Amino acid sequence: MRIYRFWNCRCEKINGLTVRFKAGSNDSPEAAALLTEEKIALYRQFANGETPEAQKAALRMKLYPAGKDIYEVPIFEELIRTVDDRNIITRNRYGALVLNSEDHAFLDIDFDAYLPALGLKDRFLQFLGKVPRLSKAERLEQFIRQCINEKFPYTSFRLYRTANGFRLLTPAKGDANSAVMAEIMQDFHCDALYMTLCAKQNCFRARLTPKPRRIKMKTALKFLWPPVPEQQSAKELWLKEYAACSEKYKSCSLVAEFGPPINSPVVGIHDEICKCGENLPLA
Repeated sequence: MRIYRFWNCRCEKINGLTVRFKAGSNDSPEAAALLTEEKIALYRQFANGETPEAQKAALRMKLYPAGKDIYEVPIFEELIRTVDDRNIITRNRYGALVLNSEDHAFLDIDFDAYLPALGLKDRFLQFLGKVPRLSKAERLEQFIRQCINEKFPYTSFRLYRTANGFRLLTPAKGDANSAVMAEIMQDFHCDALYMTLCAKQNCFRARLTPKPRRIKMKTALKFLWPPVPEQQSAKELWLKEYAACSEKYKSCSLVAEFGPPINSPVVGIHDEICKCGENLPLA
């Protein structure tokens, strides 16, 4: 997971093209600026065909961290709170708070997830009225519970209901871009786009506060990061409106727990900010 406190942006004209460069650092703005200069210098050498093999190798080491075989994309979002080295809260592009975790796996399972078709016997019993017809939400919850009981009977899970489906929380069994976690997410028919983002960013993400469009927000604002000074006043007004509108909603509610309890402060922070124990509508 690559999240930085300080960012530097510069636009340079190279071979007639305007190229935007961005670099991040957790040390200082000056360190981020130096990294931007390095990127610009390397890009110029690449563009001119002058890059020595040693510098190519150095650049590859920056793009491909040791032990990883895919490019890990930095998360370009404002850092709001550092829970610990492996769990960080950011604000995403539409203004909601997001928990980014390396050791807590959040699995998003939407209502449009593929579900096995009902068998002939079940359909016949439903037709006779001997078996109740289940809603999409009930069928999805039934599928999740069955998957846990059959494939992960001794694993700790917390099952939450969200506005568009369910969220599973479980201790991660590997990196977010690992084959074992990809297989687990496939077992639960997780959203394909979410799985791709987990792999690219090497972390699991859980939205903690409501989506603005679901809580009757009157204004919309795209949060740019690194920040744009001209946006500051609009951002402050938007955040006040968002805080007021969010009070009447929660992001998820706890449905069930499976296996041994997950004793982690991250779970408490997630549940508190999501307001999952409050009697509020989901958003």
